Amino acid sequence: MNEKNTAVSYWRLRQLIGVFGILLAFLSILTGLLGGADNPPHWWSSISATYYSNAAPVMVGLLVCVGMFLTTYDAYDTVDAVVSTVSGISSVCIAFFPCRLEALEGSRVGVFHLPVSVSQPIHSIAAVTFFLLLACMSIFLFTRTGGNVTDRKKIRNTIYLICGWTIIAALSADGILAALYANNVLGNGKGKYAFEYTAWGISLEAVMLIAFGVSWLTKGGLIKPDMQSAENHL
Repeated sequence: MNEKNTAVSYWRLRQLIGVFGILLAFLSILTGLLGGADNPPHWWSSISATYYSNAAPVMVGLLVCVGMFLTTYDAYDTVDAVVSTVSGISSVCIAFFPCRLEALEGSRVGVFHLPVSVSQPIHSIAAVTFFLLLACMSIFLFTRTGGNVTDRKKIRNTIYLICGWTIIAALSADGILAALYANNVLGNGKGKYAFEYTAWGISLEAVMLIAFGVSWLTKGGLIKPDMQSAENHL
């Protein structure tokens, strides 16, 4: 493979990561809707909870693909490599260690058939790590430059910052709302499962995934590439 083909493959890998992130936000929901009455109650409460619906193959497949791509991503330096690798491993852990769902409390779940009480904290740590690292990529790594900052690069940096801070804001809102519902500040006394009765979780996760996808599509040269980079995609 010559240098130009290698460059094209590199750009396309970035774009695929972005596409899979956005697809995860939509296909896991749309596919789950096809399951109808066969799905457990509140399977739609989060993207993670679609694991328990007929959307499980889509959700798990896309998460593993994103994880593999991030793990094998040809990073610029050690920091970039560590961040992308850890985020990739976190993505796979999200798929392999399912979240808690009220209807399946007490069950054994996931690839390792663990009690859901054990799987849940691993899932939560992996999910927070995944989104925080994606935000850090957008805010701190994608905005770096090794040369002249073109007008298009300035626009891309603005997109990266918007995407990164959107992830931070949505992740913070998700955590705050989950805590408020779990402590009966909201939710009419339904306790730790009250958040499952709302669409906040799945909505905020979809926002984070779309922001992640847009950031990587921009990094992949699909949005406002420099002219020389755009020619390399041809």
